[in-house]
Parts: sequence; C-alpha cells; structure tokens
Amino acid sequence: MKSGQVVRQKNGGPLMAIVEVQRPSPASPGGEEVVDCVWFEGKSFVRGKFSAGSLETLQAPVMVGKAA
Repeated sequence: MKSGQVVRQKNGGPLMAIVEVQRPSPASPGGEEVVDCVWFEGKSFVRGKFSAGSLETLQAPVMVGKAA
C-alpha cells in the first residue's frame, strides 16, 4: 500500500484515500503497518487510522467530464 491509493475496509464502508503508511519499527518485530486515510461523510472531511490487514486496495474510479 502507498500514498494516494484508494482503499476500503474489508467489511465495507466508504472509499478512502491513503495519506501515509506507517511501517512498524524494527524494534517491534511482528508489528503491523498503520494506514492513515481520508474520506468524506456527507460534506464532512474525515481522517482515521487503520491496520493494513483490515483494508483492501481498489481501483480508483475514472472521472469523465466535458472538455472546456
């Protein structure tokens, strides 16, 4: 996983963008990556952290618009 990828929790929920992936320190073997994500809930911007194992990577939706 890397910054900018689109993810969702494996048990469902909104599409989220990864802001940062925090790797476990070498001093804590077996530690899991923590993924900092952002998403919208209605008109509100929300940010949260999730374990990497709880997320699935998705393809970003393609946005099609009229040329100016």
